[in-house]
Amino acid sequence: MVKRVSLGRHALDGRYGLRVAPPGYSVDDPNVPLLFDTDKQQLQPVFVMTYGTNLQYVSTPPPPLPDGYGQWGGGSTQHTYRSYNTVSFPYGLGFVPLVLVGYDASFNGGSEVFKGFMGSSSLAALKIDATATSVTSELTFTLINNNSIDYTPTHTAYVYGVPYP
Repeated sequence: MVKRVSLGRHALDGRYGLRVAPPGYSVDDPNVPLLFDTDKQQLQPVFVMTYGTNLQYVSTPPPPLPDGYGQWGGGSTQHTYRSYNTVSFPYGLGFVPLVLVGYDASFNGGSEVFKGFMGSSSLAALKIDATATSVTSELTFTLINNNSIDYTPTHTAYVYGVPYP
């Protein structure tokens, strides 16, 4: 049985605090990213995963904008795409964690990025669903006029050892 929790003086460095290791890992292993460590000055991800996505053509014209967001930027040709994937965590956490997801995407030869405001030539929305063992991220974006996507977007999930409320 592994020692997952250390409270008080830690055996590795002699510092005092609370440290919690993931299930199946020892808190005394210096190579294990801890779920919780009072020595950390800021919130640290338990793990970071960058992964490829599936790209799907969804529709033209795009869905209507939410109330208060104005009108689509100029042009009459609009194409909506969906970039999505589900990835498993390296190990289960026993709770639904706080997960932040970013994406890498560009269009028009890298001359523009998704801006998502009135008058821009693109609009993007990101949806995240997490469980104790996986995350699903879905980026929906609309290109206006003759804009083109350069490559299938990649997503990066930052998974924190903090339960999501």
